[in-house]
Amino acid sequence: MIPSVIYKDIEACSLSLSEREAEMRLSVPRGFDVGFADDIKKELLSHISCKMAAIKVPVSICGDLVDLGFCRVESENLAYALASSREAFVFAITLGMGVDRLLARLSKTAVSALFVADAYASAYAEAAADRAQEILDSISKTKKRFSPGYGDLPLDIQPRILSALNAERLLGITLTDGLLMKPQKSVTAIVGTENEN
Repeated sequence: MIPSVIYKDIEACSLSLSEREAEMRLSVPRGFDVGFADDIKKELLSHISCKMAAIKVPVSICGDLVDLGFCRVESENLAYALASSREAFVFAITLGMGVDRLLARLSKTAVSALFVADAYASAYAEAAADRAQEILDSISKTKKRFSPGYGDLPLDIQPRILSALNAERLLGITLTDGLLMKPQKSVTAIVGTENEN
């Protein structure tokens, strides 16, 4: 049985962009000034339509096999991340198709702006994942999140996560044949909860 979905619209203005994250994605030294970065950030914010969906699932671990109720996956890294949790949140967030359309337009008209916009959009997606985790943290205290594609957690879990979240209908997220998400600036994650006493 699939648990009920927690769904939220997240205001773009509530996203706390990490300049350090953006600088890392731009591969520039700390404090580097991209002259038109503020304009890019404003334009990005006007195109963000951020939404999240999450479910709370039971966690059962046997060796490297992790059972999340709606699916089982073999992952030593995920088993370690969830080792002391009896439950976890599985969530997805997206910045929406407006950001993809902006990036597509910039790819035809302003390649240097595209490079900066893409880096900032990725940083905003991380900020959105942070905001989603803050929302979930208000329900049950959470630990560090873990996403498909990191460590040994395979991307082929993506279809099961998105199906459990009803993400195509609620968030407009679909998958390419290569298991990449559309809209591009979307994140899925699994985050263990602290056990309540």
